[in-house]
Amino acid sequence: MNKSSTGDAPDLNFKDLIQKMPTGFAYHQLVTDTEGRGVDYVFLEVNQAFEKITGLKKEGVLGKRFTDVLMGVENDKGRLIERYSKVAQTGKEDKFEYYSNSVNKWFEVYAYSPKENFFAVIIDDISQEKKEKDNGVLYKMLLDKTSDIITILDISLNPKYTFANKAHEKILGYANKDIIGKCIFEFIHPDDAPQILTSLLENFTQEGGKLLQKNVIPPSKNITCRIKNSAGVYTIIESTVDVIENNFFVVSRDMTAKAMLLKNLTEEQIKTENYFNIVGNAIVVLSKNAVVIKINKSGCALLEDTMEHIVGKNWIETYIPKEEQEKVQAVFKKISESTPVEYFENYIIAKSGTKKLIRWHNKLLTNNQGGYIGTLSSGEDITAQRTAQNEVANNLEELEKFNKLAIHRELKMVELKNEIKRLQEEIKHPTTNLS
Repeated sequence: MNKSSTGDAPDLNFKDLIQKMPTGFAYHQLVTDTEGRGVDYVFLEVNQAFEKITGLKKEGVLGKRFTDVLMGVENDKGRLIERYSKVAQTGKEDKFEYYSNSVNKWFEVYAYSPKENFFAVIIDDISQEKKEKDNGVLYKMLLDKTSDIITILDISLNPKYTFANKAHEKILGYANKDIIGKCIFEFIHPDDAPQILTSLLENFTQEGGKLLQKNVIPPSKNITCRIKNSAGVYTIIESTVDVIENNFFVVSRDMTAKAMLLKNLTEEQIKTENYFNIVGNAIVVLSKNAVVIKINKSGCALLEDTMEHIVGKNWIETYIPKEEQEKVQAVFKKISESTPVEYFENYIIAKSGTKKLIRWHNKLLTNNQGGYIGTLSSGEDITAQRTAQNEVANNLEELEKFNKLAIHRELKMVELKNEIKRLQEEIKHPTTNLS
């Protein structure tokens, strides 16, 4: 056919139905060249949905050629005319997706031919679906790039995996085919499963075998559990769970190494705490404002008080006698200025009011930047020792006095003996007065 074939629009018995279809409908007549090749087509009928979807108005297209309606869109023209020609001339149906540069939309097209050189198309706008699909691909790429484990579970009494990113496979060793469609409780440690299920379904009610979300926006949930990896070893996983569009969206991290480190640190802390408490000397940690941060059992015994009552008190104001507070404050200031005052003695006041003399060994405490944050002091009660020393000193003084008296007395005795001896000599040999 050289020009537009003479043919009227078909007798559409279902014309009203076609006009009310939610999908676009158009009926065309093929235009061929002298060799019978399709080079264009004419619009014979369109419905309202077609107008809405394509933006082409009925009065502007009926009886017109496609190349006249879409001026200058060569790519659109060439691709569509070629495909529609095959349908109109062979009678073979065609279904395809098509992007129109002219209207910047994606369409899903179904084309068929009721008779030679005529064809009808049913068209649907799938731009949003394509966008969501493209976004889904983009989001999947982004989720696969993250080092966190990302999984999506359906909301049910037996939540099943519907998605898992590459980090899940890298950390736990399962390929998607190994877990998609499987219940998460096949992998969670049996001891952890009941608590996890209770936490997940906290904001849901069960009616007729279905889970219904309560009329609240469920908050994010932080859960920790043990999940079995592909080697059969349980890995400690810490997760944040959100409800998004009838799914559990789960972001997780492998906390096994951290848990082991924390366990080791806890054990070391317990050991340190034990050492701290079994040492015989009092150990006191003060802040830079002289507030008690920590004190061991020996320190509590020294002050005759409980740890709960001591911690938080100002050391100088509470436990140092008023007559010594200024002196101790000066020492504390020197330590804070990094001036070495390793050894120092001062009295403290116990809860009973008893004064005790303590010999302190002091250490400056600093942060990572070297800034002063407080002091660590080890104290020994030398009250009894000093009392004994004083008694010995007093006894030595008394002995010294007695010794001096004894020596003086001895000297007097020697003098007396010498005098007696002299007198005896005089009696034996009296001297004659020659004058």
